[in-house]
Amino acid sequence: MIMLLEWINFIILLIVGIILGYLTYLVNFGTPLIDFDNLNNFIINGTWVILICLAFSFSKSHKNKEKDEWMKTLSLINQDLENKVKERTFQLEQALNIKTQILNNLSHEIRMPIHGANGISQILVDVWDKISDNDKYEYLKKIAKNNARLAKFVNNILDLSKITAGKMQFHYRDINLIDIMTDILEEVEELYLNNKKIEIYHDFKGFKSVLLSGDELRISQLLRNIFNNAVKFTKEGKITVKFEQDLINKLPAIKIIIQDEGIGIPLNEIDNIFEPFIQSSLTDNKAGGTGLGLAISKEIVEAHNGKIWAEHNKPNGAIFNILLPANEITLLNTNSNNLEKHTPQAISKILFIDDEQSSHDLFNLMIYKQSHLKVVHSLNGIEGIEALKNHKIDLILLDLMMPVMNGYEFLKIIRKNPEYAGIPVILQTGVNSTSPEILEIKTLFPDVQVIYKPYEHHILLESIHKTLENAQ
Repeated sequence: MIMLLEWINFIILLIVGIILGYLTYLVNFGTPLIDFDNLNNFIINGTWVILICLAFSFSKSHKNKEKDEWMKTLSLINQDLENKVKERTFQLEQALNIKTQILNNLSHEIRMPIHGANGISQILVDVWDKISDNDKYEYLKKIAKNNARLAKFVNNILDLSKITAGKMQFHYRDINLIDIMTDILEEVEELYLNNKKIEIYHDFKGFKSVLLSGDELRISQLLRNIFNNAVKFTKEGKITVKFEQDLINKLPAIKIIIQDEGIGIPLNEIDNIFEPFIQSSLTDNKAGGTGLGLAISKEIVEAHNGKIWAEHNKPNGAIFNILLPANEITLLNTNSNNLEKHTPQAISKILFIDDEQSSHDLFNLMIYKQSHLKVVHSLNGIEGIEALKNHKIDLILLDLMMPVMNGYEFLKIIRKNPEYAGIPVILQTGVNSTSPEILEIKTLFPDVQVIYKPYEHHILLESIHKTLENAQ
């Protein structure tokens, strides 16, 4: 159609050119066309007009082609922009859905344990005298479980904020992975199984010790996260933990393998499960959680120059591999008798300083079965100094924020006194790890351990036992 229009335009211009050529001839020469003497001039003038018309026609035709090409280009650009807008809109919708899902999960993880603990405790107050001691015990266990769930959620959120800000701190020292794993396994069997049909097998008896430089609390947190997931997503079956000697960057390393028979992880999701707030499609919205545990675990492993990855466990379940650099790995001599004689633990006296009476009550419950631990209670730093004068103290558990004399002032006084300067101190506080007070204490008193509230009681008990063992 376009070509036909162009030819019609050309013919019209050609006719116009002939007429204009003839008129030009008449103006110049005033004689009719039959005057053959002036025919050359007529032809020359007409030819110039025709050439101008042809040039105009071809120029217009060329411009039409350029216009068509520009229109096609603009159409392609417009289509590309529309596709990008659609793609970006889809991405924003996905991000909004993920954000909504995260907020829903966070809301669920806050509301449910509060609802469980608060509801049960209110009812217990009303029916306390009407139910058996066994029922009371079971209900109290449920309250404790909900409180532990909420505390874990809060700690994970705080840890994630530290990771995001690049302020997660690690305190490295020589630790024995065998001791940590033994404590974790006992804890899992006592607290996490909850009568599930799960058996735990471990294969690290061939190792006498596995020494590495690490943060004991963070390594315990790492292993606890992996075990907790294994138990949570395994209805029945077995969980196996193994140690293997390995290498990392051509240096000695220990490989920890934790294998379960749970619901597993889809192969196309394995690479993403260590990202914050990411949950497997098989677990999402079915067992609770926020998708933070594995992200924090990865951060802990990488801070120790290690590696962590997951695999599918055929026919069902998941395998988590943790590779950590090891300073020294000692194997057991299978021909020797490795039994150790049990010796009763020595009595240790702990000075507990805290202005909250509930903290004292909680600690008394913590050590209820720890017959080798005796406690002296003080409500502030002044009372604590008086207690040091009247008792031989082996360990001090100290709160930071207290009236009359706070923990920081108390520390400065006892560290200047040779009689008390050598007593180990564990600081337990709700103050953020990046606060000026904590940073100053860690600078002036690097030997002081810091445990952040809220914490699980076994973490404090582990620190107490380790500290007392090292002090002997």
